[in-house]
Parts: sequence; C-alpha cells; structure tokens
Amino acid sequence: MSFSFANGFSDSALTPRRAMAAGLFIGGAIIVGLLTFGSLSHWLKSDPTVAPACYGADRVNHAAGTKPVPRNPDNRDDALWWNPRGGAYLERMVAAGHVCTAKSCDPKAWEQYRSALFWYLSERMQRTRQLDSNYGDRGLERARVLFGGKADLDIEQGLRDRYNAGIFHIKDFRQNQDALAIVLFAGGRALRPCRAGQV
Repeated sequence: MSFSFANGFSDSALTPRRAMAAGLFIGGAIIVGLLTFGSLSHWLKSDPTVAPACYGADRVNHAAGTKPVPRNPDNRDDALWWNPRGGAYLERMVAAGHVCTAKSCDPKAWEQYRSALFWYLSERMQRTRQLDSNYGDRGLERARVLFGGKADLDIEQGLRDRYNAGIFHIKDFRQNQDALAIVLFAGGRALRPCRAGQV
C-alpha cells in the first residue's frame, strides 16, 4: 500500500476488504468511545437531593381528568376506581425486604430487592397516572388511599433506611428515578404524574 500527498492512495491500496476492515475499526472505536463516555457520565452524575414535583416528565401527554367520582362499586365501568390494587407486587416487595435489609444486603439479595422495587413502583405509578387521567386531583387522592396502607408505609421507610445506609443510589436505577426520589424525599403521598403544561 502506497500513499503520496500529491496522488493520495494508489489504486491497489484501498481494496474492498481493506475498506471494510477500516470501516469496522472506525465503527468499533466510536462505539467503545460512546460506551466509555456513558459509563463515566453515569458515575460522575450526582444523586438528586430534593424531590421533583412529578414523575414522567419525558412522556407528558395527559391533562387532569374531569370524570365525577363513582358512586356504585358494582359498576364495572368504574373498576379503575373501585378495584383493589394488585397484591402480587406488594407481597414480592415485602419478601424482598426481608432478605435485603439496611444492615445486610449482599449482591444477590440486592438484585431481588431492586427487581421487586421496580415492579412495585411501576404498578403504583401506572395506577396513579390512570386515576389522574380520569379523575384529576380526586383520582390522586384515591391513589393515596390505595397505596397508603401500613405495608406501603413500611416499604417507603425501608427504602429510606437502605438509601441512608448507602445500599443504593438513585442513579443506579435506569427507570423510575423521579418517582424514587419523590418517595424518598417527599413521601409516597406526594407521588403524582406530570401533566401537560406542568413541565
């Protein structure tokens, strides 16, 4: 392979095979660089210290609902309001809290706790958002009732205990960071989805 500033590469220098190899090398270098930058920015990023006003700012597409509060528990059309919250994710969260405590939480126990927390928060966020979309502020109050039992309050306090003990950082979670910060710093009663025009 030969190169001169006057003529550039010779005709035989850049064969299809060499061009492909050069392209793969350049592409690989770019990917490695992006991954390295993403990893560094994650670890350099600091945790929030205050609760945001709402969660889901990246998917704001609803306004507060205006439906009247349902009066008939037997009306299937109002199941969103009357149905109790699902018990499976709550039970899974409680069980995970027994194996990962603020005093002892090995990597395997932490993964179990982290997974349970993801599904517990996801269910809570989805139901709260649906109630807000349908009933507005009264829907948010209904969500506080549904997710305000003793087990939920214990989960919230346990979450704070583990956070204060350094078991985890908010930035360790790729999803639900805003909701997690709200529960940690303001309490579950402050959990609310972002509405259109709010952010």
